[in-house]
Amino acid sequence: MWLRSFGIVLFTCLLLFGQNAYRQVDRSHDRAGKSASINPILFRAYPVALGENQYKLYLMADIMYDYLQFTLRNAGYTANFRIQVDLVNEKSNAVYSRTWESTLLISDFEKTNSREDFFLTTDSISLPAGNYHLKLIYQDLQGDQHRQYALKILLPERRNFYASPPVFCDSSQNRQNYPSLFQDRPLVLREDVIFNKALSVFLNIFADSSSSVNVKFNISREESAEALFRADTALAVENRNVRISLYPPFLKWDEGDYLISILYRAGRDSLWQKLPFHITWFNKPRSIRDIEYALKPIQLIVPEDFYKKLTKGNKQEQQNAFRAFWKEKDPTPATAFNEVEAEFYSRVDTADMRWGKKGRNGWRTDPGKIYVIYGKPSQIEDLSLSPVNPYMKWTYNLPDQQLRFTFRALDGRKRYRLIDNQEEPTP
Repeated sequence: MWLRSFGIVLFTCLLLFGQNAYRQVDRSHDRAGKSASINPILFRAYPVALGENQYKLYLMADIMYDYLQFTLRNAGYTANFRIQVDLVNEKSNAVYSRTWESTLLISDFEKTNSREDFFLTTDSISLPAGNYHLKLIYQDLQGDQHRQYALKILLPERRNFYASPPVFCDSSQNRQNYPSLFQDRPLVLREDVIFNKALSVFLNIFADSSSSVNVKFNISREESAEALFRADTALAVENRNVRISLYPPFLKWDEGDYLISILYRAGRDSLWQKLPFHITWFNKPRSIRDIEYALKPIQLIVPEDFYKKLTKGNKQEQQNAFRAFWKEKDPTPATAFNEVEAEFYSRVDTADMRWGKKGRNGWRTDPGKIYVIYGKPSQIEDLSLSPVNPYMKWTYNLPDQQLRFTFRALDGRKRYRLIDNQEEPTP
């Protein structure tokens, strides 16, 4: 009885409780079936032409919350750090420097260990055209964290027409402490787009001798010329600048490699820009990354004959059947993210971590099976260390019923065996 209605239970729980400087993203693990990871400090120097061979260089750094050193002050958690940026002109050896300090104050302790939240800090510097060597020095002011990065910056000699590189921006956030140049919060990541994020693409153009600029913007899969998103617009030049934010439907697109192509025209001047980028699910559950493993836990929630049909055929046929299975359960089919699928495999990951041992998957254990199907219990009574009757009891308060599962603790809590389950109407 307690194995039935998986889709209803899982979706109910979601409704109730329910996301060339240096190598910014480590992709070395992709081939091993592990998720790509983000560098804890992301940096970008974003050039905006001012004319007369001059540029304003916006210096933007994103610092991972988990990397920052927090201290408790006045019922809040505070992090302080300093960033120093030095630029050396290759030709003249002239040195341009900026140093600034930033403070982050948050009230939620759990956030201090977050690897998904980043604190954006910015500054800017004006300098002439040229080739530069840039060095970034990060210093935590409350701990020993210290990092350095180096990159090269090319600022072309005077041109009547110049387009800054495209910038991905997070259009879901309210205005924070970022330059007024941007309409949305800029992301320092250059070639990676976070999966399941509402994003915009910011374009900035300098046009010294034209009253308008035509922009032809296109996004396609990297292996295909078919446009997924297209914009063709003429923009008026004001004070020698054109700025625009475009809003492609990123939420509809799955993980993979994509390509931005942009053609700018201003009078007789024209310019092509191309930017390959990846849509990456950084916190993707481990158990979903390999189709052979991802199929196995499904046997907990479907009849045996259906599971046999699901796992028939070669790897590609299994992949197709897997996608079709979860697509039917997707509560938001208009987007690429399937909340029910993600929740299911997050539970599988948790079960493997808590109850898995070498040679034994956690989701195959008695508590692992219950956790995958029903998620985190509403109440837990844990007497696993009792010398007389070691047990653990889980209670689930569902909309129409209350479920109780009792597990006997064995071998000093190394294993648990289901010894009783009860089902009652909700009081």
